[in-house]
Amino acid sequence: MTPRLFPWDLRPGNALVADGTVSAVLDWERPMAAPPALALSKAEYLVADWYVDEPEPLRVAFRAGYERVRSLPTVAPAHRVVAIADSAVDSRGAVTNPGYPERARAASVDFHRTALASALPG
Repeated sequence: MTPRLFPWDLRPGNALVADGTVSAVLDWERPMAAPPALALSKAEYLVADWYVDEPEPLRVAFRAGYERVRSLPTVAPAHRVVAIADSAVDSRGAVTNPGYPERARAASVDFHRTALASALPG
């Protein structure tokens, strides 16, 4: 599929919602042109995996919303691994703290390590 430009940090804190609809996406500091499967993997990790204890219902809803706009791309393990690895550290190389409230550093490292292990085949 043709690469598309998308915000590399698409997550709830960077979206404005009005009347139940996303009205604006903020933080276009590092936009990326990438295959839709990578864009989907990154947004899904930051939306579904970071903020809820049971991500599957949110992942299903996220994908259903995505499919209302365009067909769902096939996500390979490599797409998910790249999305997780990039999200695990910030631009300074510091470990990111997913969740709300944010996890402590050790719990964050475990969170990212577990996500990577689940994304790798075998």
